[in-house]
Amino acid sequence: MTTVSTVHGLENRHKPPTGVLWPLFMGWIRVPLILAGAGIVLLVYRRAGSSAGTAASVAWSPFVVNVVNLLCLGLLVWRARVEGFRLADMIGLRRSSALRDLGWGLLWSLLLYVMFALGLMTVVLAVGAARGALGSQWFIDVFVGTGDYAALSLPLWFLAGNGLLFPLLNPVVEELQYRGYAQTRLIAVSGNVALSIALVSVPFAVQHTAFAASPVGAVAFVVAFLLWSASAGVIVWRQGRLAPVIVAHAITNVATAAAPIVGVVLR
Repeated sequence: MTTVSTVHGLENRHKPPTGVLWPLFMGWIRVPLILAGAGIVLLVYRRAGSSAGTAASVAWSPFVVNVVNLLCLGLLVWRARVEGFRLADMIGLRRSSALRDLGWGLLWSLLLYVMFALGLMTVVLAVGAARGALGSQWFIDVFVGTGDYAALSLPLWFLAGNGLLFPLLNPVVEELQYRGYAQTRLIAVSGNVALSIALVSVPFAVQHTAFAASPVGAVAFVVAFLLWSASAGVIVWRQGRLAPVIVAHAITNVATAAAPIVGVVLR
């Protein structure tokens, strides 16, 4: 019987270290960094007497995540040097398979979107039904909250610049960090694929609560991104390469990056 390590290429390209400390650290370090960044934004606006509220953290989210991505990319480069692996090998990008990776990425983006939407709407509709509030105002309360976009004065070039960088940088760094590094090593150490994917998916989901517009929205984000991440983890484990999921992740992030820009423009 062929073992996982000989089938799935990520485990084969470098020798994962023993122990779970670094995989868990790399899986969770983004959570406090992103929460701290979003918290600083809200605190600054509150101290300034602004009524922007959660709209501020949403508008600044690409910038906050871009900064965290650069920090985490530095960590990944350092670990690559210490452990003796190459990030390019982890991605598995090859000219000969570029079109195939793009095709798989498009397919996976649809699947992952379905999983995300299923988790998101299940929570929102269930809570809304329990409260008897399934009208349009309910969705505004959940996804927009009390944030006042009119109180924001961010220049469009700032939003556009961060919005353009975000879908280019975020998919690569997050996939390298969560599924390329943390998940691969946890599987190699524990031998438990389901547990390893879960241990990576939980922090992936929790980090997104920093930009939720309401408590219900935060819960919906956790469930939705948990399903998204778990599905992506299975795909990477089965295909043994990050490239197709990076493509799918980038497609998802294009819409995410556009949201703050649209919110400010339509204020």
